[in-house]
Amino acid sequence: MKSRRVTLLLLLVILAGSLLRIYDLGAESIWYDEACSIYTSEQGIIQIIKDCVTWHRHPPLHFFMLHFWMLPFGTGEIAVRSLSAICGILSIFIIYQIGCQLFNRKVGLISSFLLAISPFHIHFSQEARSYSLLLLLTLLSFFLFIKVLRVDNANKSHFVYYAIANILLIYTHYFGLFIVTSQILYFILYWNKHREIRNNFLYAQLATGIAFLPWLPLFVGFSIPLSKGGSQPSVSSIIATLKVYSGGQNFLLLTFFFLGLLGLFSIKGLSNKWSFEKPLQAVKQFSSKISVERESILLLIWCAFLIVIPWLISQIPSRQAVIYNTRRTISALPAFYILVANGISTFTRRKSLYPLFIAILIMIAGFSYPGLQHYYTYYQKAQWREAANFVELNSRVDSDVIIICKPWRKVPFNYYYKGNLPEFGIGKNVEDSQELTTFVDDAVRERARLWLILSHDARSAPIHWYLLNRYGDQAILLEKEFYSIALILFDLPPP
Repeated sequence: MKSRRVTLLLLLVILAGSLLRIYDLGAESIWYDEACSIYTSEQGIIQIIKDCVTWHRHPPLHFFMLHFWMLPFGTGEIAVRSLSAICGILSIFIIYQIGCQLFNRKVGLISSFLLAISPFHIHFSQEARSYSLLLLLTLLSFFLFIKVLRVDNANKSHFVYYAIANILLIYTHYFGLFIVTSQILYFILYWNKHREIRNNFLYAQLATGIAFLPWLPLFVGFSIPLSKGGSQPSVSSIIATLKVYSGGQNFLLLTFFFLGLLGLFSIKGLSNKWSFEKPLQAVKQFSSKISVERESILLLIWCAFLIVIPWLISQIPSRQAVIYNTRRTISALPAFYILVANGISTFTRRKSLYPLFIAILIMIAGFSYPGLQHYYTYYQKAQWREAANFVELNSRVDSDVIIICKPWRKVPFNYYYKGNLPEFGIGKNVEDSQELTTFVDDAVRERARLWLILSHDARSAPIHWYLLNRYGDQAILLEKEFYSIALILFDLPPP
């Protein structure tokens, strides 16, 4: 492909991806996880570290970046999410560079196109969390890793940049450790081919390890409490993850799986025609021409390591180590897309196959559209903005009180709520009748009305049924439903 045309197509892809990530950026409410990130990032540097240690139990880099980002831009929805949007847009460019490095510019362009229209990636590019940054740093890490593997191009500065990228990566999310480990595994696999850079590579890994030492005791201490809870994932969980990568459509999942296999295996030198008279000989000849290139093995290790290893750890019953979920595997997404892109590019090797190549791209875009339409049309995040505004507009300052089930749900509520009503939080599992009575008595003292706020995971909390039994259905003045949130206003009897 000509350089000018490639540049133009890449700019168009980045423009489309940028518009998809900027569009409706502030339309939905800040949800719980985002509100917690904002709350912590508003604190000073020392307090951010303390919150990461005692509360979030995640490395602090994203919180630091969000802290300094909010200083000039503020804490509005668009402001706090724009950092992730920018990371997402930059990722489209870097995945192109990796596709070019591993294969060619066609694969780079197709990879960037797949990432640009990915509903999964767009979702986390519009969320004030660490996942978009995690994916960007993953791409940067692999881009530099490939650089250092090229002996002709490798120099000490590349290893320094590579080490810095990996340090930033593991200080963004603990899954960054899986990424670095996958690179080490690939390097060991081709140990004899990289004699000239072994020492520099080991120094880079040593520097990464030393830089992580201050956080290592915390990581070891967190590994058990972080992993508890949740259901043990099955094989269908991996299939569900790949389906999300593929845009949420079963047909696209099958298509991407086929194209990924086509991109994984290379078929070269197959000149003889199929012989129906000697099918076994033809099959033998065909199989002998199938190979897996080193670039494809790198992508396979990259993708599989981020999915399979967390899945295997989550199978440990004695520790209940359920660390696997799709959003944490987001770093595997680029490898999956580059493999698929390599498979699609095989249809460009002959001019007669170009119509099929165009048809595949149009089909992928067409089948991705329902996922994008659903994302932009339906609520994805709890409507804390609408719930808080409703309470603020319909409350009475001198007579109302608020009870929020799950105390930390105050964080997203108070991100929007500007009123002065007293607020009380209670755990969703508190069921002792005496404890509930004491809690409610303290909350409603000298108050005439009570607002109960229930998030989606607390609809059947004991506090809900306790209030119904204590005051009766007739005491309910109104019930208001928002997406993932319920408001119930009780009229309290006079003391």
